[in-house]
Amino acid sequence: MLTTRQAAEHVNRTPRTLRNWRNRGDLIGHPRASGRILYSRDDLERAVQIQVERFTTRSVGGRPRNT
Repeated sequence: MLTTRQAAEHVNRTPRTLRNWRNRGDLIGHPRASGRILYSRDDLERAVQIQVERFTTRSVGGRPRNT
């Protein structure tokens, strides 16, 4: 399990991005009694894959992207 800072470094993103992913439901955070949220590597990889899929299926200029 990784802290928010470690997790952000692991996927080369900012802690704020991880928070955004968590708020959208793309990333699962595991809260601890201390108030920290920890992330598993598997959950991080899954969240990154969701972002890749979201980006590659997004339309460009109002038209569907050619894939």
